[in-house]
Amino acid sequence: MKCNELTHSEEIVMKGIWELEGAIRLSHIVEHVNRENGLTWKPQTVSTFISKLVRKGYLEPYRSGQYIYYHILISMDEYRRYLVKKNLSFWNHDNVLAYVSDLCHARQMTREEIRRLKEELDELDTDIN
Repeated sequence: MKCNELTHSEEIVMKGIWELEGAIRLSHIVEHVNRENGLTWKPQTVSTFISKLVRKGYLEPYRSGQYIYYHILISMDEYRRYLVKKNLSFWNHDNVLAYVSDLCHARQMTREEIRRLKEELDELDTDIN
């Protein structure tokens, strides 16, 4: 599926939905988003963002009994890949080395993270050969 641009508030709501499991109702989303992000959004506010997420193709509402639930149409992994490609293209002109360098310098990496990154690169190298 094609990812559409999300506003920061839409991302907050969608991330909360991705983090929830099972049948997802508005009340669950409001509680989770507020708790995880230190917000005090009202159900009407979150409902507005959910409507936008439905229009953008991220969610599909369905009714079961008296409640409306939301089915996720675009996974968190798909969206994260979309963001990486967008940032790689826009900020680094598709230069993967510059992008990875930016990521590595964004915060101090642990020795374990460096070791695992080297393993990933070695694995990629063997896949190419």
